[in-house]
Amino acid sequence: MENKNKQNIIIAVILGFILGFGSAWVWTTGRVDFGGFRGADVTDESLDDLEEEIIDDTTTPTSDEYVPPVISGDDKSGRLSVSDQKAGVVVFVDKVVISVPAWVVIYEDVNGEPSNILGAHIFDPGTQSGEVELLRGTSVGGLYYAIIHDDDGDRQFDYANDLVERDETTGMLVQKTFKAL
Repeated sequence: MENKNKQNIIIAVILGFILGFGSAWVWTTGRVDFGGFRGADVTDESLDDLEEEIIDDTTTPTSDEYVPPVISGDDKSGRLSVSDQKAGVVVFVDKVVISVPAWVVIYEDVNGEPSNILGAHIFDPGTQSGEVELLRGTSVGGLYYAIIHDDDGDRQFDYANDLVERDETTGMLVQKTFKAL
């Protein structure tokens, strides 16, 4: 009987280790799956690529090359409006104005910058409002970003291929920050 108990304990420890290791592996791979949408691999490298597009707004170009502006400012064109709202698993978009199909993507703030993608919803051309369902809900007091990504034509969100949209006049990302209340 004592051997049976020891055997059960050993099996439980092994299963616990396997489940713990598997959970840690899934957590750290950075896989984002939008349930039905083709998922996007959000890795440190892909975020580094986005950060490379971001510059300090005091930088002055020294040649004819275009230098993208700082990411931190909200869109002033009125093309995207998201109000502070109650924390939850849905973000309400007050207004989005687009000329081609595009995604409104919700990011959480980490150290003053957009980080993890919480959800995305595609909008058709025109002026409209709508909802973005999230994989993980917003938290009270948290800062979040709604950023427009142009769809690459397949109507499947893919972080690597559906690039962020920039305002034609200012070059700024079309984004809006909001807080969860």
